[in-house]
Amino acid sequence: MERKTVAPRLAAEFKQIFGRSIGGYWCGFTGFDVVAFDDQLIRPADGVSTADAVRAQYGERAVELCRELMCAGTRAALAKVAA
Repeated sequence: MERKTVAPRLAAEFKQIFGRSIGGYWCGFTGFDVVAFDDQLIRPADGVSTADAVRAQYGERAVELCRELMCAGTRAALAKVAA
């Protein structure tokens, strides 16, 4: 299994927006650990989605960044399959 790596640009932007390293929320095998991110950093109220909680606290770009991180590595894997 190929290890997933996070692009330095995304890691730097994560630190800038959230004020902490992405290291605690990144796994080389599964990528962005949205469950840990949600449980440890965001902790949304009951009935509030993680996306809505991130948007309210950090803004729309933070939501977009999280979506990019969830897809990181997936595009490269799909490109290999398509080739």
